[in-house]
Amino acid sequence: MSDAKQKARSNPLFDQMDEAINKGHLIQRFTAEIVKAWMTKFNIRKGDGTQYSKGYVTTRLSNGLIKTKKTKNRNSRRLKREMNNDGIFEYWFADTE
Repeated sequence: MSDAKQKARSNPLFDQMDEAINKGHLIQRFTAEIVKAWMTKFNIRKGDGTQYSKGYVTTRLSNGLIKTKKTKNRNSRRLKREMNNDGIFEYWFADTE
């Protein structure tokens, strides 16, 4: 397998979220619902202009966890999470700790 294929693939949504955090449009500890509201408010779309599917955000957040069980895919794993007092997972980018 080539080095390019072995490296983690970047995730455009995570890149957009990083930029939004830097601009103050998205808070650092976010829930799936906060991300979905941000996507609606700022009309966040895929690179081809289409909308992300409804389940994509939740799936991407879960798959993006650093501690996610290893799989064959090379998706970017940049997130940490913990459950808040309301029983909802809050996520954050690990490289900002």
